[in-house]
Amino acid sequence: LQDTKIGKGDLTGDICRDITDALQHAEREILPALNDQITDLKAQIEAAHEIGVKTPVYLSAGYDEKAIVDHHEWLHIGEDGKYKPFTEPGYHLICLNTPYLDVLLAQIKEVCENYDADGIFLDIVAVRKCRCGFCQKSMIKLGLDPLNDDDVLKMGEITYKNYFGYTTSSAVSGSVWLRTRLMINCSR
Repeated sequence: LQDTKIGKGDLTGDICRDITDALQHAEREILPALNDQITDLKAQIEAAHEIGVKTPVYLSAGYDEKAIVDHHEWLHIGEDGKYKPFTEPGYHLICLNTPYLDVLLAQIKEVCENYDADGIFLDIVAVRKCRCGFCQKSMIKLGLDPLNDDDVLKMGEITYKNYFGYTTSSAVSGSVWLRTRLMINCSR
């Protein structure tokens, strides 16, 4: 930021930095090269704050390739009963009705406790029809029919509501902005 000659109030947007893979919570293996990124993020947040720029941290809640590689059972299963094959390029959608939600909550907690961020921007979230094993078991437990599209949608709504509630309460404090995305204010 030093060399850009940007003064206070000159930026129209917030600075976001994707640190999902750099977070140090228990579910992650930290690569030595990422330690510099963690330090760099802290320095970027400090520099942004020096010139009055807010710094929410970006976390991709709907995609986590490391988690999916380790836990195929967390994959979102679409209406056709399939998921995106690993042989195809691109990201793989993760179901938020799986133990992955605990991984995401640990990431949120870590950001709120260890970074002076002005919020967290959780992306790639929405009400989704999922037919993974976790969703099917939940539907049966709730008396919903996994073969009925309306019930599958209802399960998607329940999953999204649970996600929203848990992620919001996981943050230190929270003014929340929602539009298939979630903004959590981490103000201390």
